[in-house]
Amino acid sequence: MAIIDKIKEAYGSVGTLAALINGNAKELFDYFNATHGYLKDDKAIWNELVLRNKQVLRNLDYGDPYVRAFLVCLLEYAMRFGQRAVVVSLMPVIRKHDIVIGKRLEAISNIFYPKISHSEDLLNRFEPICGLLYEAWLEGDVDNRGVEVAILRYYAYVVENTLQQHISRFIDAMDAKSAEWPVLSQIKDVISGCGGEIRAIYQFIDNSLERNDAPIVAYEHGPGLIETDTNYAGELSLNGVNADFRSIRELAKGYASGKQLRQRGTEIIDNHEDLAEYMKRYGNMHFAKICSAFESPFPVIVEKTDIIDWGCGQSISTMAAIEKIGAGNVNMIVLIEPSQIALKRAAAHCRKLVPTANIITICSDFDSLNPADLPKPTSNVAVNVFSNVLDMDCFSQQHLIGLAESMFRDKNYFVCASPFTNEAAIARLETFRYHFQTNYPTFRLYHDEANSAIGEYWMCNNRYYYGINRHGGSPYCGDYYGDNGCYRRWTRVLKVFSV
Repeated sequence: MAIIDKIKEAYGSVGTLAALINGNAKELFDYFNATHGYLKDDKAIWNELVLRNKQVLRNLDYGDPYVRAFLVCLLEYAMRFGQRAVVVSLMPVIRKHDIVIGKRLEAISNIFYPKISHSEDLLNRFEPICGLLYEAWLEGDVDNRGVEVAILRYYAYVVENTLQQHISRFIDAMDAKSAEWPVLSQIKDVISGCGGEIRAIYQFIDNSLERNDAPIVAYEHGPGLIETDTNYAGELSLNGVNADFRSIRELAKGYASGKQLRQRGTEIIDNHEDLAEYMKRYGNMHFAKICSAFESPFPVIVEKTDIIDWGCGQSISTMAAIEKIGAGNVNMIVLIEPSQIALKRAAAHCRKLVPTANIITICSDFDSLNPADLPKPTSNVAVNVFSNVLDMDCFSQQHLIGLAESMFRDKNYFVCASPFTNEAAIARLETFRYHFQTNYPTFRLYHDEANSAIGEYWMCNNRYYYGINRHGGSPYCGDYYGDNGCYRRWTRVLKVFSV
């Protein structure tokens, strides 16, 4: 039975719906991650389920993380298809139970909720909506296409609910902010190209979302996927650059572009300057997060080990793993990454740290891979690294689990780390961990941590650079939340275990 049919059957009561959510988490996440074209056939079903069964949603147990994540997924679905009544129905529940939905969904929900009382109210939301979207864009929670879709939905709502004079003020507000955020100029061009017609705007939104359904990259792998013919690679090979992350980051800083990265570097990077800029801006935060995963009670590994880095970027996570495990214990490194330019640099970094290791490079997204594409084990121990990957919604988690299981050794460690963005993203990591806990008697958990920007303090620039919790009086500090430091603290979600 298809998951949507299971949901329809279960939605009639609190107990059956809660049981379905907890018993089918992977299948639910894969459903909500499906293509736009597939999901849009179910719009009427979700509209009826949510609006006719409001009491069921209100009475669910919101101490259950999967129930909280389900609400975020429902909200995401309703936003995608502009289901205003569904958004207005879900938001009071989300607010009541303090469910973290992230700045992107906060911004888009503000278009519809709280209910609009008059035209001025709708227009007055422009600044806070754009402010939240801009922060989400900087933090990598939304790309330019997502910003386009959100602002165009907002524009369409303005057109449908106000007079021409208000529509002109909306366009003027975009003009005023376009110098600061050029994507707004692109959106204005789209509106002009559509002649301001609502039907054309909605068609553009639909087409834009369907373009996201295309696969990222075809499978490619081979020994040639390593950076060798650039000035960066030449300097990297010199003895003056030590074989450690800190020295490599110092080298990269000299090649950084100095410009703001798209989506805080979470978008696929396609040029060398942005790779260096990411290393300069976010390398320490990324490295520290993975190093914390190897802290006690994670065991000391003394055997020969294979490292598999799923979504490796430029291999910051692998470098952290190598420094914690010891280069002499690394037998093979498998790097999987859809950006060829990042993959080649990752291989160069790994070659610097472990000259004797067998380095396998695979340029592909996860859904395009099959177990036959992956190399055979060369060691009895494997460390699987999933850094800033499992919180994403652009692949099938069930398929990824199958790929990981196809590479099992006698002992398999999993280092799963992501930023704290919203509760659905956290639940994706939890669902991944739960699969292994319930299917393997040898499962052992080492770390289960969640540190948000306003929750329990973990790390920030001040502590990382100076070794002290220097809250206040520093250019790195921002607005405060109680005694735990400012909003610029680093976030993390860790799930570290073995089977």
